[in-house]
Formats: sequence, structure tokens, C-alpha cells
Amino acid sequence: MFEAEKFWGEGGVPKSSGCMKTFRDVFSDLGLFDLGAVRPKYTWNNKGGDSGSDLILERLDKFLADQN
Repeated sequence: MFEAEKFWGEGGVPKSSGCMKTFRDVFSDLGLFDLGAVRPKYTWNNKGGDSGSDLILERLDKFLADQN
């Protein structure tokens, strides 16, 4: 249902696969799916520090729906 790079973002601390599986399982159990987004791909960033090498990009908003 969710692809890690589409959902979580880039940079920062890696997310554990166990946490991601639990997160996906909750939506699956409830019959929910992500409606997706067109633009922007990421809705938050940490401004990347002075050099930009510590840049973290995340998509913080999610729009979920069921089949009804």
C-alpha cells in the first residue's frame, strides 16, 4: 500500500521496518488508502543546516479514505 520513500521522506533517522509495517497494517485493517498528492512531494524540511548536508524532507500530511 505505501512505499517507504513516498511516505516517509528523505534524510534524518531511518524508520524501522517494524514500525512501518504496523502503520500500514492499521490502515489496511481499517480499509483505508492514501489518496496521494500531486505537489509538493514534501511538505516540511529542516532548512538543511548551514551546508545543506543535513537536509531532511518529510511529507507530514496524509489524506486517507475508504471505498465508501
